Amino acid sequence: MGTNREGFLKWIQAKIKETEIYKVEFDQCLHCKIGNHVLLFNEGKFPRICKDDSERARTGLMLGIQDEKIIEIRFCYVFLKHDNKYVFDCRREKIKDFQNSGLSLDEAINIALQIDDLTLF
Repeated sequence: MGTNREGFLKWIQAKIKETEIYKVEFDQCLHCKIGNHVLLFNEGKFPRICKDDSERARTGLMLGIQDEKIIEIRFCYVFLKHDNKYVFDCRREKIKDFQNSGLSLDEAINIALQIDDLTLF
């Protein structure tokens, strides 16, 4: 589903007002538009927030550029430099880390589920 320029600007301005941007990185798309520039804000946690563990942990904004102008912006999930696991994979790794530090499986699961998603990376 797409939107026009005005709709996108309205949506992104509202998102920016509610979120502090602390990190901006560049990457490249490795799926739908291979090689296109991708912007990752806050390690891929902005502007889209994962709704459940079956979604990819990071979201980038893939830029379609023509004649030095941005002509398209899409969500992108497959990157050249950044690994983008599903959220349940990230949690599974955290659980293993907690178990390796001496916690039981139940304790490790409980702690991993309470952690803010920003700490998954």
